[in-house]
Amino acid sequence: MSTLTPIPGIKATLTALPKQPPLSQDEAKRYQELRAAVERCNAYNENRKLGILSQIDYVLQPATMPSDFLLLYGDEWRGRLVYGSAYLSALEWKLAGRDRSSCLYPIGVSFNALLRDLHQSTFPEFE
Repeated sequence: MSTLTPIPGIKATLTALPKQPPLSQDEAKRYQELRAAVERCNAYNENRKLGILSQIDYVLQPATMPSDFLLLYGDEWRGRLVYGSAYLSALEWKLAGRDRSSCLYPIGVSFNALLRDLHQSTFPEFE
């Protein structure tokens, strides 16, 4: 029978995250702009839009994030949340016929920029 290997640093992260302040105004600016763009974009399925908005909110306000996400993503939680939101946007854009004039396209490009900054994989359709 195999044993579970704990994610390095997870205990410290689980303890520290509920005490984390919101992102600074400078750090939060791009996320807030992206959040506003998602809110304005009517091309999203409502459930996907709500999921993306929630994930952005967790990045903006780390103390509100459920600890289950930390267990899944460890210290990479911010990058993984942004990746998940970008994935949902890419899926929505594909379902909408990959129209570059859609509000989904610039949102995907913005997600890719954040993913690069977080050292995460990007989506080639938004390059």
